Amino acid sequence: AGLGFGFTTQTMFLAVNILDRYLGMVPVKLETELQLLGVASMFIAAKYEEIFYPNLMDMVHVTGGAYTRADIARMEGLILAALSFSLTVPTPFDFLSRFLTATESSPLAADGGAPGMELNAEAPQCKDLALYLLELTLTEYTMRRYLPSVLAAASLHVALMTLGEDTKIAVLALVTGYPDPEAPDLSACVDAIAKLHRDAVSSPLQVVRTKFGSESRGQVSSISPLPPNTPKRKASEPCKVRSVDAVTRHLKRLRAASSSSNSEALP
Repeated sequence: AGLGFGFTTQTMFLAVNILDRYLGMVPVKLETELQLLGVASMFIAAKYEEIFYPNLMDMVHVTGGAYTRADIARMEGLILAALSFSLTVPTPFDFLSRFLTATESSPLAADGGAPGMELNAEAPQCKDLALYLLELTLTEYTMRRYLPSVLAAASLHVALMTLGEDTKIAVLALVTGYPDPEAPDLSACVDAIAKLHRDAVSSPLQVVRTKFGSESRGQVSSISPLPPNTPKRKASEPCKVRSVDAVTRHLKRLRAASSSSNSEALP
């Protein structure tokens, strides 16, 4: 991940988004062009997201000389033309970041909800585990069938269930807008992510698992996954209307802060 350049997580998710969209539009010879496509997608994403990004010769070195500067530049042009230069897209990481930001304070506990209902009570373990699960979805092409918001919500749901934080499912439902874990799209995605978690130990793709096995990531990849057929959890008690209003006000403040350059509050 990041090809050794220290790219941000956002760059990695954008690169995968670019690659997936291109594969969905243009036939690619997997034996000869897939690596070139991956390197060019990462190059585009880095130029879009990073302050400092590698040059073409750096990307040539990444391929071990398998491709030239002209090859990478040509593929870059083909990708951008196919995507009509549409690079501003919501990724699962964007949604996960938003969901976590929305719960960094405790509006439920602070305004009539049950104490300890903040989603990040297990932070940073919950955050790292959710991100680990979300990055595992990048290793499975079939996961692209799900909306980015569903992938993020399902990753958080599985993380909370894995950590035994069932009481916080209510907060997750409020923040993500997916109140019913048995809704078809969310339910199928939760099952798929839980299976990815179980299969990670035996997968030939160990980069993500190794990354999240580090101390800096809380060694969350060593946390035991949920057993098969674990029932999805709803909140043990419905949230009070007063608490829902608190979350709504909190989300409005966050949207106002991020969308208004002069920090004006939303009406």
